[in-house]
Parts: sequence; C-alpha cells; structure tokens
Amino acid sequence: MRRSVLSLSLVLFLVGCATNRQITVSTRPPDASIKIDGVERGKGQVTNQFVFNDKDSTHSVTVSRLGFKEQTTTLKRDFAGDTLKVDLHPLTRRVTINVAPVAANLMIDGRALSAEPTDSASAELEFTVDARNNWTTHTLVAERPGYERLERLISWQDRDPTYNLRLEPQKKNLNISTKPPGAQVFLDGEPLGVSPVSVTNRPFPVDLQTDEVIPQKLRAVKPGYDPIETTISWEDGKQDYKIDLAAKTKTLRILTDPPGATVSIDGKALEHDRGGAATATLQFPPINERGDLRSYTALISKKTADSGWEPQ
Repeated sequence: MRRSVLSLSLVLFLVGCATNRQITVSTRPPDASIKIDGVERGKGQVTNQFVFNDKDSTHSVTVSRLGFKEQTTTLKRDFAGDTLKVDLHPLTRRVTINVAPVAANLMIDGRALSAEPTDSASAELEFTVDARNNWTTHTLVAERPGYERLERLISWQDRDPTYNLRLEPQKKNLNISTKPPGAQVFLDGEPLGVSPVSVTNRPFPVDLQTDEVIPQKLRAVKPGYDPIETTISWEDGKQDYKIDLAAKTKTLRILTDPPGATVSIDGKALEHDRGGAATATLQFPPINERGDLRSYTALISKKTADSGWEPQ
C-alpha cells in the first residue's frame, strides 16, 4: 500500500511540471506554410497548444514558401509572449560576371558594380516570386564605348551563377550609292555588289591598343571612271554614303607643224600655251554598257594672208 502511494505521488509531481502554452504563429508573407514538429498545420496564421513536459522540452516551428528561405524556430517553455511572428527573407545567391575582350561598365538593375570599367565583378542578389509565383529576375547590362550594349536577364533558375559576357563591336547599316550608279563597291576588299548597295549590321571593330574604331576602306570602281577610295568609320552611326565618280580625264598638248595652227575639238577652239601648243583637258565617260569610252574629233587648220594648209 505504501508503494502505491509513492507511485501516485510521483505521477502527480510529473504532471504538475508540464506546461501548456497556447501560441499563435503568424507569417510574412501571409500565405507561407507552417509545420509544427514536422506536421503541416496550415498557412499564414495558426494557433496551437504547445505542451512542455519539463524545462528542456522543445517544439519546432518551420515556415516555408516558394521564393523564400525556409526558417525554423525552436520554442522552449520560457518563450515570451503568446505570438510567434516569422518574417521570411528572399532567397539569395552570389553571382560572378566576367566580360571580354575588354573591361566594361557593369550594372545590375541600374546599379553600377564598380566605379570604373572592370573585366570581373561579383554581387549578392535576392530572388523571390511575385503574386503569381513567377520568379523575379535581375537585369545585367555591360557597356563600353565602341561596343554593342549587352543586356542579359539573371534568374534563380540559371544553373551556373557565373556569367561570361563577350562584347561585340558596334554595328550599323550601310546604304552606299554612286553617281552614276552601277559601280562595283568594295569594303576592306570585300565585294558588296553593284551600287546602290545596302549592308545590314556591319561591325566596326575597335583597336584594343588605342581604343579607337578601326577605319574601313570603301572603294567604288566603274569602267570609264577613275576609281574612288575613301575611309569610313563609326561616325556617330552614320549610315548613308554617296560617292561621286569622275569620268576618266587626260590633258592634251597638240603641237602643229607649221606652228600656230588653229585646233578645235568638237567645234571648240583651244587656247595655246606659252610653248605654242594647243591644250585641253578632256573627260572620257563610257557611252554604253560595254564600257566603250567617248571619243572626240580634233580639227586642225591654218591659214595666213599669203597661204593656206589642208585641214586635218
């Protein structure tokens, strides 16, 4: 009988040491899932009776949601208050950006990653989801004078946190015309076709030593006309280039025997220089599609008061 009394006293003592606590768990965002001791209990806000059998007794509260870091809180008997508020934080990831062939100004969401152009940078980024559970993204931009602006999205789903960027030279469209049309057009020796010609997205590379755009040689060739060669560069994105071709020319000096004869070309008398020669500068443009050049007729005659010569 005495042993039974002692057992009952021990049970009463143990029961007397247990503590019941009613605690409300609330979350932010308000639709996060709540687990208590590994058991799903609901979302956003849950009120639960926690039994602490002794001073070392604990319970775990785990809050999770897509796009946020899971957070577990251990509750002890001495937890202060009757409300546990759990604020979840967005997921984070450290990303590394490498850029070639030259350093560039790197920005993420408009924020510069360094004060000066760099070929490598790192940043800690937050990732979460919007109201429709779509993952948020970050916009990476690389800029360098003389190169195309490079833009890329960074997402949580990206497998590799390292982003290797390669800058490409600036490109522009070209519209090249000649007067007259029909000339063969070459750019740095590359045939582009017969004028007028158009070129889409022509790159203009930069000299890595000088950081200057490398000029390109533009050449136009047409039978009967002197070839024209000039250089073009980026020129603030200029696209239209017009080339005036000059017909082939030559300067003539016609000497006569006897001297002092009158020389006419196509009916126009020529002037004489100090040496007595008749002079003229003539153009020889093509007269047909075969490229045959124009010809001229020269008439040479001489008459004096006393005599005359047969014209030629």
